[in-house]
Amino acid sequence: MRDILNLLDNVLAEAAGGMSKRWLESQQSPIYFLDAQGNRYTIDNLVLFPLEQPFLPVAELGAELEDSISQMGLTRQNITFVNRMPAKQGAGMLIIMKNQNGKLFPFFKFFPRREMDTLGMHYSPADFERDTGLAWQQTRMAGTGKERKEEVISRVELKPKQAVPTNTNLAISAVPAQCYTKLASDDKVGPELAQKLQTLLKNTLNGSVEPVPGLVPYERDIRVDFGEVAAPLGLVAGAHVGGSYSKVQNELLAPLGVSWGSATQVFYPDAGNEPLYDSQIMWPNGEKLRISNKAEGKGGAASTTSILEIIDKYPERFSNEDKAMLAPGGKYGDFVTALRTIVASSSVQGPVQLAMEFGYINKADAENALENLNNKTNNQALLTPRLKKIINDTSIFNAQTDKPDYKVCYNVIASLARLVVKHLNADIGLTTEFFKFMLSRANLIQVNQFTVRKDDGVAFSKFDVIWPPSYTGKIKFSASDFQSNKKSTSRLAFSVGNEKATKTKDTDTQTQEPNTGVPEPEQLDRVGQQRSGVTARAGGVEKPKRFSKATLGRDYQR
Repeated sequence: MRDILNLLDNVLAEAAGGMSKRWLESQQSPIYFLDAQGNRYTIDNLVLFPLEQPFLPVAELGAELEDSISQMGLTRQNITFVNRMPAKQGAGMLIIMKNQNGKLFPFFKFFPRREMDTLGMHYSPADFERDTGLAWQQTRMAGTGKERKEEVISRVELKPKQAVPTNTNLAISAVPAQCYTKLASDDKVGPELAQKLQTLLKNTLNGSVEPVPGLVPYERDIRVDFGEVAAPLGLVAGAHVGGSYSKVQNELLAPLGVSWGSATQVFYPDAGNEPLYDSQIMWPNGEKLRISNKAEGKGGAASTTSILEIIDKYPERFSNEDKAMLAPGGKYGDFVTALRTIVASSSVQGPVQLAMEFGYINKADAENALENLNNKTNNQALLTPRLKKIINDTSIFNAQTDKPDYKVCYNVIASLARLVVKHLNADIGLTTEFFKFMLSRANLIQVNQFTVRKDDGVAFSKFDVIWPPSYTGKIKFSASDFQSNKKSTSRLAFSVGNEKATKTKDTDTQTQEPNTGVPEPEQLDRVGQQRSGVTARAGGVEKPKRFSKATLGRDYQR
């Protein structure tokens, strides 16, 4: 039993989240879900399909599901399928919920595929709630001493993408009203909570720290996610700020002829488009200041265009010594030259041009690579000898050539992109130093926001500014969008990481995202070995328990 609990601990530590993780956690302590009437449910069982490979043709997937549920005393008629069956092939997750009266409610969701080395597929509690009407009831310990008690956390999606119009310029004074309009129409929020959140933003813009009643259950999402909406308002108000706030005013904004209080507009990028920043405030003279709420320096790949913009638009921020380091032959000269080539070229031409400049290929190879890409060829015989050697060197790029969507022409470009990136990242310390040098001169700040509570009310209490931005991890060139099963739509970029972050697969040596194709070799199915009623043991799994039809909650109404 201890070995099983240790295995569960290891899986929990590695899990990315979702319903699979909730089920694993429930093996150690109860995890509760609530319906609209307040009835409480637990996860009684969770099974991933297929059992031993990433996906199956639909007919075979159905047969495997039938076989498994028959051992549990279930039929297809007992199961609520929450989405449409895929046309050709797929995978799925069976989740059996049990209410407080012991009745069972099986749900099944189809997915394109499952992973064999993680928790199968990611099915977030928020998506599960939308599909089934059952909401995850999260709790936390609050208070101290005799006043310490467990309180329920109410989760709601409050990031800018859900709370305000994105990818559009908004008047800062209009953000509270715009937020109300969007959230009030969200069934998960509704007019009453939207009104409270609007008041919270109004208070922030007016410099008030008066808590808004009824928001304590949502404090976590307000501080972390809604803080991305509120930060620009709090900074413009300037009433409860700290850190480098005054330094930014004096050393960054004043030379641009602007001030915190004179900003008139705010822009919230759509999630994922600009991972380096979360909002941007703007002034009538065209100046902009980007705000990042990722104070640990975490983030995805970001545009190289913004780096060159710093050099070209703000030359006064660089001393003569700085400019010498950025010039050809200087300490950072090769990076600047590479960036200009990347920005001046299309997504696929950039790595080909740089590979030629760095001496990995010649002009004939470059022309051959682009010609094959244009013709979407899938025949190595059409490549130059040098390109054949490059794509067959798995130390450069270990492409999964057995996948049905693999193409030789994509492999060539992806391999050249990785040669270029490895060349530029040869001295990762120097690469990181260059990007930090550039970002320290960018119109970019980081912000930590804080909340305060009073009775059942919450307010934003302070916005601390960090400038220049602080990045604790490595910053490097990235070719993650270049794969052997597709034509890249993005240029080479750079990625900001945190050295303390959980280690993930190296995208420079992997391919096929999303990874579609023939089944992969059987690997350890950690969830499959931990199913409720399918107990892990050496050499296989025990027969699943059967469920009495009398216990099935077939009267459940969503």
